[in-house]
Amino acid sequence: MQTREQITRPRKQGFKRTITYIGSPSTWSFGLFVFFTLILSAISFLTDAVSQNNFTPTWFAVSGAAFAPPLIIGMLYKSLFLNRRKAKTRFLLNLLVAALAGASRNVSVGFFALWAGIDVNSLWQFRVGGGAFMGIALYVLWALVNGSKLEYLNSLERLSKIQTRLAAARLEIPEQLTELNEGLQERTRLAIFPQIQSIRELLGDAGNVGAVLEKLKFTLSNQIRPMMSEIASSQPKPFEIQNLKRFKSIKSSLPERFTLRDKIDLGWSSFLETLGVSIWLWVYKSPNGLLDNLALFTIYLVVLLIFKYSISGRRKLPRFNAIAYTLFASLTASSSNVIYIYLVLGFDPGRSIMFAGFAMLSGVISPIILMLLAVRVERRNEIETQISADLLSLAKENSLFAQKVWVFKKRWLLVLHGSVQSALTAALARLQSNEEVTPVVLQLVKQDLNRAELAVNTDLKEVIDLDSGLRELREVWDGICDLKVQVSSRATRAIERSTDSSFCVNEIVKEAVSNAVRHGDATQATVVIDRTADDSLSIEVTNNGRELANEIDFGIGSEMLNEICLGWNLAQEKNQVRLTAELAVKL
Repeated sequence: MQTREQITRPRKQGFKRTITYIGSPSTWSFGLFVFFTLILSAISFLTDAVSQNNFTPTWFAVSGAAFAPPLIIGMLYKSLFLNRRKAKTRFLLNLLVAALAGASRNVSVGFFALWAGIDVNSLWQFRVGGGAFMGIALYVLWALVNGSKLEYLNSLERLSKIQTRLAAARLEIPEQLTELNEGLQERTRLAIFPQIQSIRELLGDAGNVGAVLEKLKFTLSNQIRPMMSEIASSQPKPFEIQNLKRFKSIKSSLPERFTLRDKIDLGWSSFLETLGVSIWLWVYKSPNGLLDNLALFTIYLVVLLIFKYSISGRRKLPRFNAIAYTLFASLTASSSNVIYIYLVLGFDPGRSIMFAGFAMLSGVISPIILMLLAVRVERRNEIETQISADLLSLAKENSLFAQKVWVFKKRWLLVLHGSVQSALTAALARLQSNEEVTPVVLQLVKQDLNRAELAVNTDLKEVIDLDSGLRELREVWDGICDLKVQVSSRATRAIERSTDSSFCVNEIVKEAVSNAVRHGDATQATVVIDRTADDSLSIEVTNNGRELANEIDFGIGSEMLNEICLGWNLAQEKNQVRLTAELAVKL
């Protein structure tokens, strides 16, 4: 069941988005002026020429000339103010300037008409108030259409960038890993092999033991140990592709097919239709007052409702058919109101035609614009969902990349620490512990050097058997901590396909159980490994150790989890401590 917060959150987001659209500086464009011109020209024709039954060409000249003031206002506002302060959104100021532009246009019509002698009753208060209202209304409509278009295109561009990164990552990550691994091995060889060769040459002279000892100490202290520290601390960087292709041209056209029933907005369409006529009914005092407005609202709503539910809610219509059907439905609903205007209101023919014109204008434009907005919102939501999915895929690709790098580093550190360093340390110890360097000691030292050289050339493709690793872990802690392990069959199949994931799971569990015993004195621990999705594993380790401290000092184990996991969490739950980690796994 949805909570009130879950229900109201989309409304708040929609309201916030609307405020952003209206406050956006990008709304002030040439398209806005064209939109203003077309709609206000139609309104001027209905309110001036049709209502007074005066179709002299002078009216068209007056109407055209009256667009100069709002054009000048818009250009000055954009060039002198908006272009100099692009970062901010100005909700109230944009509405104020839109109102000023609309009022200036209406007042200009009145002045030019009075000057031309074609209108003696200019209704100045109505021209100012009505012009300001129409300026705001048309600006808001354009802002919604323009804002939804820009947001849709921005989402589309983000999706394209992410998909480009994802495709490139899948193509180039294997090559990057090979270069990284081979580069690390080559760097180690270049650092160690000359030292080993130098030591061999010094061993040729038995009296040069002191120089051999110094060279061994130098190799251990200044070559191997710093290199191990650097390898352990280095972090694999998430994959990023450079020089992404920019969009040269992007179209925000409607999709080829879409469902229509959910795009026909009954409430707002009926409200805007009634609003377009009710203003004039109020000015010219309709015979039945508010009842006429209610009748117009109801008639339009019922007719549009019939059309809305005459089509399937799931069927996707071709784009042209959907637009044509919406247009026909809105024309029919508006025509029903025209019939009511002619038969019931009883105005003279000029004013009846004016009312009918407003009914058709607002009744047809509103559903089309609302349908366009609904389609774009739906498409943007689909794109945002795809963006989220692709971002998750990219995160998992990066996680797999980090796993491979981490596993290679871990194995290489084991080689340096367990083989190279131990071999050179053994050679150093032999020379230091023997007062006389005999041929036998020299031979043993040379063997140690050979072992170190062989280790650097080793192939790091060892396969980790998770079952064996977990069994060994139970044996290590037998009698100290009772360890229970559960691995689902789905998780087992995924782990068997990826030696890197097997290695990582083994290390995570080892680290978690070791910390539980060493830091929490745990005597019981349970490991549950499951496959929560096709490409991710969940690892859960619970123990009965001491409660976590208020401030946890995270160390090497947390660094490992940060490197190789999609996410992890350590928390105190009642009488147990729980570590949860999510690990990407190869499909």
